[in-house]
Amino acid sequence: MLKNKEKTIAHIILMECGPGHEDDGALHTDPHDPGGTTKFGISQRAFPKLDVAKLTRKDAEEIYDKVYWRAIRADSLQSGVDLFACDFAVTAGTPRINRILSEAEWSVESLYNRRRIYYHSLVTQNPEKYKWFLEDWLKRCDQTLKVALELEREEADEYVRKLRS
Repeated sequence: MLKNKEKTIAHIILMECGPGHEDDGALHTDPHDPGGTTKFGISQRAFPKLDVAKLTRKDAEEIYDKVYWRAIRADSLQSGVDLFACDFAVTAGTPRINRILSEAEWSVESLYNRRRIYYHSLVTQNPEKYKWFLEDWLKRCDQTLKVALELEREEADEYVRKLRS
């Protein structure tokens, strides 16, 4: 849903930067991260023509909007599913999420389960490359589930209020 776009992007930036770094972007280079230098969760590898070190929050918000939110057509998804799918796209890529979304009608919970399976499969296929990330991926998945379910509940509550008026 379009009304969830700002909440979704704010959530992604929080997940990518950590609390207290949502405005500065937490520039870092992790030797285990194949993305290389990142800021606001935007990696140099994914955006080689961009000087990631100079990225502003506004720049990052525009990238998350154009490259992820719009690419998965999140504004056409149910409330909660939109946030969860967009956050999943940031970590797994928009082509994969578009494929998943085209397979069936998804709930937040079913996407949650699919996402956990995906992360475990990455570690199983290439433990040396991905074992460093599994704990954080699963924690992010759990945190995103809570936020997405809250958006889903808010939408349901709003619908019931409209029916009663």
